[in-house]
Amino acid sequence: MADIRFQEWQALYLQAVQEPLDSAEIPQRLKVAETAISMRLRTLVPTPAANVERQALALAARSLTYVRHAMAANAAKHNSKPLSGSKWLQPRDEM
Repeated sequence: MADIRFQEWQALYLQAVQEPLDSAEIPQRLKVAETAISMRLRTLVPTPAANVERQALALAARSLTYVRHAMAANAAKHNSKPLSGSKWLQPRDEM
């Protein structure tokens, strides 16, 4: 994923995945990266040349989902409330 063509959304993605799981900034970084990926997916014209970036975007989106799950598991492990920023991280009774 080091292709320079992807640098607009990729920089935001890298900031999110490199943030420590217990950081107060990670929910916002994840949200910003997810938004950038989503916006890029909507603007990609379906061409064979765009398939490489589309695959990179899909992989990045899955990775961010994994980070969200790991962040929630880390918060549960430390017996604390998950950081805000996603309805998926809230306890069931708050959804």
